[in-house]
Amino acid sequence: MKSLQCFMLELIMVLVEELRVNSVDVDCFFHFNDTLRPEADCPPCETFSLNNTDVFLERLNSLLQAIAAKDADKT
Repeated sequence: MKSLQCFMLELIMVLVEELRVNSVDVDCFFHFNDTLRPEADCPPCETFSLNNTDVFLERLNSLLQAIAAKDADKT
């Protein structure tokens, strides 16, 4: 789930640095991110290309939908 971890780090950065949200207000994101186990063969987040916030949010939404669909298939 390294890709989700990278998205979470980027989301935290957008909330804190760009939207100026108090870091206390995003503690749940830090906690969630800390619970993710990185994959051994996954490259560091910095190797992914930089994009604007709209692209990031679209990709995050797609990733979350894919995870939800995968979980729905298990039930």
